[in-house]
Order: sequence, then C-alpha cells, then structure tokens
Amino acid sequence: MAIGAELERGDVDFAFRMLARAVTNFRRPTPEQWPDALKKPRTTGSTEWDTLLAVVIGRECDKAGIPRPEWTNPPPLRREWIATSVSAPSERWIAKTKSRTPKEFSDLGIWFDPGNLETA
Repeated sequence: MAIGAELERGDVDFAFRMLARAVTNFRRPTPEQWPDALKKPRTTGSTEWDTLLAVVIGRECDKAGIPRPEWTNPPPLRREWIATSVSAPSERWIAKTKSRTPKEFSDLGIWFDPGNLETA
C-alpha cells in the first residue's frame, strides 16, 4: 500500500495526504466498483494506521449506505493515538482535535479530525 511506503520513508504528512486521496477515490466508484473498493488493503506496517484506514473506510461505507466489510471493524488500539503529522502538537491543538473526533474514532483510541480527509 502506498501509505505504508510513505510511512517507511518517514513522510507522515504525505501519508495523510494519500489517505485523503484514498477517501476521495473511495467516494467515486460506481456500484459495480464497490467490490474492489471494499477489499481489505495490505497492511501499512503500522497497527495505528491500519486501524485508522479501517475506521475511515467503515465511516465512508456508513455515509454511502453500503454494508461495511468486516475488516473495517478493528479492535481498539492498546494505547490511544493522536493521528497527526504535527511532530509536537500543543495541548490546545490536542484538545481541539479531540473535540472534533467522531465517536467511532475515539472508541478505537484514535484522536483525529476527519476534516483532514477533505480535499479541495
């Protein structure tokens, strides 16, 4: 998976951009393309990122009114994770992110503003 390659390179910012692009692409398929769009992707090499990707795609399935594949219901992370490319987020930034995090993310231990998935 391309996100995993970016993570290996240490380019977290670009990995987040790739995630946003994946969401944009996910929103475009016709019903005939759903089976391919819903296949479980290869691991990114990171449990946190795999969980984030699963919850993001599951949320998109819910929005589209299509059944979510089983892989989009991962177990919670062992430690909470603030999903960001900011290397040292401030307490204010963390509080703002937590306030914008949907329940389906926080239930898995992920703090993430889904507005970061919107592309221009």
